[in-house]
Amino acid sequence: MTLLRFVKLFAGGPFTIVVYLREAAYIRVRYLLINTIPTMGEDNYKVLIDLEENKRHKPNCLECGTEMPYGRPDRKFCCKSCKNRYHNKTHAHSRNLKIRVGHILDRNYSILNSLVDAKVSTLDLPSLLLMGFNPLYNTFNVHIGRSQVQMCFDIRYNVSSTRIFRLERVLDIPK
Repeated sequence: MTLLRFVKLFAGGPFTIVVYLREAAYIRVRYLLINTIPTMGEDNYKVLIDLEENKRHKPNCLECGTEMPYGRPDRKFCCKSCKNRYHNKTHAHSRNLKIRVGHILDRNYSILNSLVDAKVSTLDLPSLLLMGFNPLYNTFNVHIGRSQVQMCFDIRYNVSSTRIFRLERVLDIPK
């Protein structure tokens, strides 16, 4: 790069920005200068930062760790596949938890649905647990008086310490 001439672009307070002109009238900021003593001429400047010698920090990809030679300085990933892989890893726990809870609720619903279809209204909790029912997972739970009313989607049942009773399908689901 051949330096043709300096042009004073901004002078305010102690800072002055000077640009240099290259061939084809291309303008780049090269030096950030600071006034030393504002006396006689334009030569009273001291170079504070040389922007071309201090290369910009090249970020590394958060997934694979490769240095990114181009792009925005706050860029986090080198490509879309690294971005997808990173987010899939970080959100895998919550996604798997949602899937696991959904499977438990589906199993509970299918057990309760088969009991409602068989017109069973009362069942002991140990026999329900042997069927694969998990009483900790339901979609609605409220205490009415001394009894605890739970729902699994559209099937309502009351729960005591040893059994479930009043097992029925509800047409109007409370909001």
